[in-house]
Amino acid sequence: MSTVVKEVDAVVVGGGFGGIRLIHLLQNKLHLQNVIGIEKGAALGGTWYWNQYPGAQTDTESWVYRFSDERDPPTWNTRYLKSKELQEQIVDTAKKNNVYDNYIFGNEVNSAQYNTERNRWEIATDKGHRFSATYFVTALGILNNPNIPKFPGIDSFKGPSFHSARWPKGLDVTGKRIAVIGTGPSGSQITGSIHKLVKQLTVFQQRAQYIVPVNNEG
Repeated sequence: MSTVVKEVDAVVVGGGFGGIRLIHLLQNKLHLQNVIGIEKGAALGGTWYWNQYPGAQTDTESWVYRFSDERDPPTWNTRYLKSKELQEQIVDTAKKNNVYDNYIFGNEVNSAQYNTERNRWEIATDKGHRFSATYFVTALGILNNPNIPKFPGIDSFKGPSFHSARWPKGLDVTGKRIAVIGTGPSGSQITGSIHKLVKQLTVFQQRAQYIVPVNNEG
């Protein structure tokens, strides 16, 4: 690990909408000059970076994913953005508000300790970056770690097995036999997108959900 410690005003962990908004506020409301953002993924977007499964789409109206003081007209023409569109919106917002360049990507915070003698936070990442900061803020949200149940016998399954939030990039399900567990928003979006492509689709549902067509006009 590097022994070089960079002195900064603040460190924000997380590259989702909350993280970029925090950096924006720290720079523009508290007038901090040196704010660092740390993101585990390779790009901004938060849950919309990680969730790239077929049919991934927000169930919250698009206008929510804007800064409350944003005055420029939106560039989309639908009520609900697809995952990739929403990630691009977050990246564009970060660049437009001079937040993007504050981030280091592909780094995960593995240590954060408060030094009572210096009144400073001492932060380290798994890639060797070290920071000393007055403020340390986490913006990890509640959707950053997939909930993967320990099903008995799962280790004996020979095919690909994964959580929807970690859908393999470039995976082609055409002509495959697919099982989807769950009929919440993610499960419903996946089944609705792949059912015409697969050879066989089995959906496991604990309790019935009421689903209506999306009125996606802008």
